[in-house]
Amino acid sequence: MNAEEIFEVQNLTFVEPSFGDLSGIDYLSDLLALPAQNGYGRLLIDMDDDPLAVAFSADESAWWASTCLYRPMTGEEIERFEQVGGDLYQTERHLWERAVRRSFAEEISAAVDPAFEDVPPDRAEKLESLIHEVWGREGSGPCIDCCCGSGIGSSIISKMGMEPLAYDNDEALIARGLIAGRLDPEGTLCIDGRTADVFLPPAERGLGIMLGEIHSFGTDLWEELVMVLFDLCEEALITVGTNRESELIREWGASADRKIEVFENERDPVYDRWVCVG
Repeated sequence: MNAEEIFEVQNLTFVEPSFGDLSGIDYLSDLLALPAQNGYGRLLIDMDDDPLAVAFSADESAWWASTCLYRPMTGEEIERFEQVGGDLYQTERHLWERAVRRSFAEEISAAVDPAFEDVPPDRAEKLESLIHEVWGREGSGPCIDCCCGSGIGSSIISKMGMEPLAYDNDEALIARGLIAGRLDPEGTLCIDGRTADVFLPPAERGLGIMLGEIHSFGTDLWEELVMVLFDLCEEALITVGTNRESELIREWGASADRKIEVFENERDPVYDRWVCVG
């Protein structure tokens, strides 16, 4: 189900230009300034009657919305809805979350040139074997996919029965993953991974597949990304290219009272060479 179906409109656009903007109110003034016609307002609430989103239209052909999934709804939004008037809609919160993620992911698919295919032909089979070795062949529930790239990890855990919640800040890689079917638009976010805990709930498991090269000048950034992943999941499975990088992951885990097991993976000489679990 998409956002238009929930609001029962043909065309709905969020005033925020990116998913990461949904936690703030920088673009809310654009929505409130819309010259909406009387009766052309819609307020969405969840099953506990808490607000989820508000939408307005000037001519009913195009609707503009903002969601308060990741921020409180403001008094100005409520006041504007009361001024304009309109209808009240209700849905389950998790359905709306999926619909919002889908809206922004589909926008990336439509507007962004995808990256070139970056998954070697034998990579998925080797990575699947590794993940099965650590977690078994089946799973359930949500699984975080940190720095998901084009979605090779998500595609594997999805086949295992888990629900990937994947994020990356590279629109071109996400576009490639969506086109290839490795990423599910309802579970994919284009955000700064350091803010992932704002947008995603905790999960039992989390992935960080082939995290980028952790150079000395970028160590602080990668530490932040990994620490947020640790905050989001009970057990993380992280792969890196070098032993030095794996020792950094171990150190960061220790600083969060998390014991990280490190072992060498000989399935591939380049990818996922060092594995960190804990």
